[in-house]
Amino acid sequence: MKPPLIPTHEDYKWKLLSEILKFLNCDLPSKFLHNKILPLEKSIPSLKIVILSMYFCLEISYVVRELDDKKKLRKFMRIKSVPSEDEFTAL
Repeated sequence: MKPPLIPTHEDYKWKLLSEILKFLNCDLPSKFLHNKILPLEKSIPSLKIVILSMYFCLEISYVVRELDDKKKLRKFMRIKSVPSEDEFTAL
């Protein structure tokens, strides 16, 4: 059974992940990605999902389902619209 993804600021893993994700929310990655990966509104959330997946050693499909189900997790990740699993295969 896979662990539920419940962000908490007391856990050092989530604190570190929060710092990593803050970098993706600043202007520098957006400026870089704008020239390399389009569209930005899909690529940045996708990168965040891949990072979360790798960070906790989980499948991307599981992370996408968790994001769909948990508003608190979407808020933590600063993702307004969760890409579908099919959109990941298209990227």
